Amino acid sequence: MPERRRLSLMSVFLPRENLFFLEEWLCYHIAIGFDHFYLYDNAGSRWLDCGNSLEVTSRNKRGEPIFRLLADQDDAEIARRLDRILAPFVQHGYVTRIRWQPRDETGQVTYGQADAFMDFVRRHAAESDWISFTDLDEFLVPGRHASIPELLGDLEATGTTFVTLPQKCFASRFDDDGNPAASVIGIDRCADWVTADFGRKALIRADTLRVPWRKAAYSIHSPAVSKRKTVKLLDPELLRFNHYKFNRWELDWVATNLGRNLVLDQIDSSLVRMSSRLEAVRQAVVG
Repeated sequence: MPERRRLSLMSVFLPRENLFFLEEWLCYHIAIGFDHFYLYDNAGSRWLDCGNSLEVTSRNKRGEPIFRLLADQDDAEIARRLDRILAPFVQHGYVTRIRWQPRDETGQVTYGQADAFMDFVRRHAAESDWISFTDLDEFLVPGRHASIPELLGDLEATGTTFVTLPQKCFASRFDDDGNPAASVIGIDRCADWVTADFGRKALIRADTLRVPWRKAAYSIHSPAVSKRKTVKLLDPELLRFNHYKFNRWELDWVATNLGRNLVLDQIDSSLVRMSSRLEAVRQAVVG
């Protein structure tokens, strides 16, 4: 029997934005072969990296009114809801939850993604064989394999240690009125474009990770690794991620900054077909 690999995902997340989707995200990735998740819980964060105050505008950087949705619940209630969602996954050994509340010079809780990455590399990288750093609106898709372990069996045979993941652009998890989707994998509207020109992610041999020599050198899109051991691949049919964020604001941003006029006029039901596998995981873990 081949040696079992420990496959992990790491993410920094804002509970107020992701409570609606977290259970599905976990169950889906367990269904395709991930067996651990390092979740950096950024509860209490109010300031976005663009200087926008969630309490003033209620909106995230894509204009979605995430703070308004749960404005009647204080941080303590949000924490209790998160505890209830994560409890069965922690019980089954799937989740390590790191409370992540770094503060800026004014004392405000901030996102601190670069520091979270470096914290993970120092404290947890040795616990995994392969790792990917993703957001909770991103779902990895092993195109020609039923699971990530099957894919890695082929890649490791060639000495690959770094796989570049292009993204496919799907409609947002929130509708135009700011209401969350009942199921993210049920969203099938997408653009006919798979690209690594922006926003790419990676699946990486954890033992090649290193802390960048300075924080400014950090990049979530191309994490620091020991290049001597690194082979980069780019094949969307092999592995990609579906990105569920493309509302009108994001489409305008792509048109303005990348010169690409995307239209969500395609249908991709590849993850809809994962429903039964996801439900089997949900029953086994959540009950």
